[in-house]
Amino acid sequence: MADETGATTPESPSNPGWSARQPPPYDTPWSAPGTAPADTAPNPGGPSQWGPPPGHPGPPYRHQGPPQAPRPGVIPLRPLGLGDILDGTIKTIRANPAATLGLSAVVAAVGAVPLVLTQAYLENSLNTTLAVDADADVDAALTSLVVALAGLAVSILVQAVAATMLTGLLITVLGRSVFGEKIGIAEAWRVSLRRMAGLVGYAFLSLAISVAPLLLFIGGFVLWAQVSGFSAVMVPLMLLALLVFLAWYLFIWARLSLTAPAIMQERIGIIPAMRRSWTLTSGDSWRVLGILILTSLLVSVVGSAFALPFTLAGGFAVAAGGVTISAVLSGLGSVIYGMLGYPVIAGVTGLLYTDRRMRAEGFDLVLQTAAAERAQQGLIREPVDDLWVKQR
Repeated sequence: MADETGATTPESPSNPGWSARQPPPYDTPWSAPGTAPADTAPNPGGPSQWGPPPGHPGPPYRHQGPPQAPRPGVIPLRPLGLGDILDGTIKTIRANPAATLGLSAVVAAVGAVPLVLTQAYLENSLNTTLAVDADADVDAALTSLVVALAGLAVSILVQAVAATMLTGLLITVLGRSVFGEKIGIAEAWRVSLRRMAGLVGYAFLSLAISVAPLLLFIGGFVLWAQVSGFSAVMVPLMLLALLVFLAWYLFIWARLSLTAPAIMQERIGIIPAMRRSWTLTSGDSWRVLGILILTSLLVSVVGSAFALPFTLAGGFAVAAGGVTISAVLSGLGSVIYGMLGYPVIAGVTGLLYTDRRMRAEGFDLVLQTAAAERAQQGLIREPVDDLWVKQR
């Protein structure tokens, strides 16, 4: 109706023409979803269309968090934590037992041969000398000691080279496992064969760089003792020299630990790979070193536990006079230790390399894009090895 000014005013309840405005559906009495409210006609929209009535708390708010990174293989395609690295290493070994444990057993056996031969020679030589003369000549003892040290040095050198080569082979396996692919021993060897010369060269070079300060310290102290004789002041200086060598060794270990993965995955030479490792570990060398030390301790504990029965049996064999049997049993223990330890160290090293590239270069985005493309292609897939080559 209109007032005196001609404006239209709302009709009052007393006016017969007034009709109440229909309230929105959520003002109707609310009931559980799927049931009609009491004393009302069913609402086609229902509470799910308009939400709960006023005063009703409704469903609690849940923070969804960031989306999960894709995981086509043994690791999520994002920067990795310690748990991701260890878990990915174990999964790689379980998915490729022949290419990991099998190769490791072969390499460990090759590295154990010089040690077994040296131990057998040393024990036979000492037993023969003592049987002839209880007061064995000092020269014979020194000769045995020199032979033992030489055999140990050869064994360490062989194992260092073999372990570096094995690391390269297993990193090839790991690169495929990131995308859930398996690879056999023959294919891993074929793919890695062209980079073996670089791995061997790096093994010798890294060993020389690491051990050089120790050799200099030993030579210096021997020369000092010959010139001026032994003095009490040498003892604290020797301890200080050992501490300096340990710090140097750990520093070089951390900064050059990613050289073998760089040689294999990026297909570059020894010196460029060493520079690459130095760059990737820059700013995060303490974390890299901590993970490497922790891995070495875990490998030492687990490997020693599995090798312990062979070591004890070797000790009993020596007591019974079976020198050769003792050496063989000790060698078997060394093989078991290496078979279990080499894949873990190689896997952790390879995943550290992957993690550092993710953190420093955004390599996780490259891997995620490749994983999405491979998922769309289905069974028609391109090789993944080229993904690791750094674009220059």
